[in-house]
Amino acid sequence: MIEERRPKYAASKAKISGFEFDKNTLELGYVAVDADHRNKGLSVCIAARLVAEQNDKLFATTSDEFMKKTLARVGFRKRGDDWKGRKGILSLWYKPAMKTKSPD
Repeated sequence: MIEERRPKYAASKAKISGFEFDKNTLELGYVAVDADHRNKGLSVCIAARLVAEQNDKLFATTSDEFMKKTLARVGFRKRGDDWKGRKGILSLWYKPAMKTKSPD
């Protein structure tokens, strides 16, 4: 899901990662797939659909290797430094705004 704007949270993630981005950037939350439906590419389909509905830049944080692969496949790139979270080593992922074609 796309989280509501949380400027303080986004600013804290920018600071801890060392990668500055607009504090009003929307966040892509975790994409979870039921165990019975894993390994079918569903997380990429779900994330791609969520990203496609946004023309804005997005960020995500994760420690999960599967989520990192999903983020990379839908246009996010790892940025900044990793940091220790409660459940592991977290990283920041960022996707710039989609470019719109200008009318000819």
